[in-house]
Amino acid sequence: MDAARRCRLLSSVSTEKLLQQVITEAEGAAADNPVCAHWREATKRKGYLRVESTVPLKADTFDLLINGRMGYRAQYYLSVDDGRRFNRRLVNSLTPLILTALENGRCGPPVECSRAENSLKAPHSKVWVAGDWAAFIHEPELLKPARWVKYWGCTEHKPIGLSAPLPCKPKLELKGTFICEKTGEPWLPSFKKDRDQEIHCSGWT
Repeated sequence: MDAARRCRLLSSVSTEKLLQQVITEAEGAAADNPVCAHWREATKRKGYLRVESTVPLKADTFDLLINGRMGYRAQYYLSVDDGRRFNRRLVNSLTPLILTALENGRCGPPVECSRAENSLKAPHSKVWVAGDWAAFIHEPELLKPARWVKYWGCTEHKPIGLSAPLPCKPKLELKGTFICEKTGEPWLPSFKKDRDQEIHCSGWT
């Protein structure tokens, strides 16, 4: 890692300042690359839908948020509860932008926002790196947090949790909670129940 990037990622920017930086950039996204949102139905549970959205960021801000010592994964490294709190703060901060994107019909027909807000406010909503697997798998292992190093040292898999992804056009992906179209009941797929613990232990999910 070059010295300038290393210095940036090790900086002690406050979580409040980092969150505000994310919101400011998302609000000011260019017309050709705006916040985009749509509804998606669960493949394994008919009648349950959630909001899905992409949020473009500048490279340095994305880097701080995903790879920095005060950012998203760093909060999960501290503890599962710290990670959950930071995830919720980020979801809540982005919710007004997502609702506006849905109202404007970006990436799909306009959506009535009270139902969308229920999906975003429900307990299993989350933020992650857009592109997911591909964003991590092709990056070198640049991060060395002790718990994550130990975790990947006990597996035969590529240690993608030690990667520090920085795509050419970085975006966050925000996914609301699946909710029943008729009753508003939330639903979480069983394979996602350990997500918070996975990030805490390995730096990836």
